[in-house]
Amino acid sequence: MKINKSNNRPIVFVANSSWYLFHYRNGLIKKCAEKEKVISLSPIDKSTEYLSSISLHIPWKMSRKNASDPFSILISSFRMFFLLRAIKPKLVQSHTLKANLIVSICCSLLGLPCVLSFAGLGNLLNTKKTLLLNFILKFIYLTGKIERVGFLRFSFSKERVNYIFQNNRDKRIFEKVCNPNPNQVKLILGSGVPMKFIKFIENNKLEMNFEKGEKIEGGIFCGRLLKSKGINIFIDIAKKDPSRKYFVYGGIDESSSDSLTKKDIEEFKLIENLEFNGVVEDPLLKFYNKKFILIAPSIYGEGLPRSIAEALILGIPVICSSEALSEIFSSKMLTTVRDRESMSYLQKINELEKKINFKLFSNKIKLGREF
Repeated sequence: MKINKSNNRPIVFVANSSWYLFHYRNGLIKKCAEKEKVISLSPIDKSTEYLSSISLHIPWKMSRKNASDPFSILISSFRMFFLLRAIKPKLVQSHTLKANLIVSICCSLLGLPCVLSFAGLGNLLNTKKTLLLNFILKFIYLTGKIERVGFLRFSFSKERVNYIFQNNRDKRIFEKVCNPNPNQVKLILGSGVPMKFIKFIENNKLEMNFEKGEKIEGGIFCGRLLKSKGINIFIDIAKKDPSRKYFVYGGIDESSSDSLTKKDIEEFKLIENLEFNGVVEDPLLKFYNKKFILIAPSIYGEGLPRSIAEALILGIPVICSSEALSEIFSSKMLTTVRDRESMSYLQKINELEKKINFKLFSNKIKLGREF
């Protein structure tokens, strides 16, 4: 990749939320800021204040509630184009599918090098939306091959764009659809597990959460309260299983039409065995050596579901959708549900409880911790 090395030109990070950049690219931004000027472009939300403490933040007004509206994408693209034209960065790194589409178009028109990072393929990773996903990926790749070199003059560029994927599934889909130069496509497996989890395990006795004959006391949900992340399925499980306790950790995403609302949560709080805890740092640490399981009923195209990785290292059993596997985790480490029915998850919970007495259960936990 060719990068303009002018010292007074910054590196720009782009995402469709300040929350994403601060929570998932915090370390990268800080590292780059040690030697380079760094600017973050993202919509204003509750994490903007924290993001502004590690980089210069410039608001990028875009709508996530109308994510599939072509007019909304066009307006967001115009805003991004003028921001990048004014900033003149040496490199742009973008994250998430919609932001990648917009940045790819703008960087093509401005001739800017960019790195497009795909943190999962989102709601489009759905058999009913395959054609739309393929079209978007092809369009991103096409704009990545073309750059403007003068007024109404364009040329092909082989080295201006790199593509990063967090799992082999998404990388394989992109390669099948676009047939890119292999040197442009990189696989970097997610964000992994924070070191505090490794240290926690080192400082605590490593033992099974469940012993022979013990019962599963309840379930845990960790993540944004999005319907595509399976929060409605989790709530329905709690409704149908009043004998167990269910905990929800995560916040509302007001910028997304897919999110629960405050009114929804007030209504769901009436369910006696369901507890909403909001955003809590590292909530799974509270469940180490407790008789609870993580439930991840996501129908979203995940990059690397961090809550699953954290649960595995803590020895917390996991029941999840096949989408949540992301072709990273093996079904030998956890229990998968093939459909989207809450009763199917409840059936798996009861089956798992019966398997606590058998070696098969302990083998799952062992494989997960080793992974």
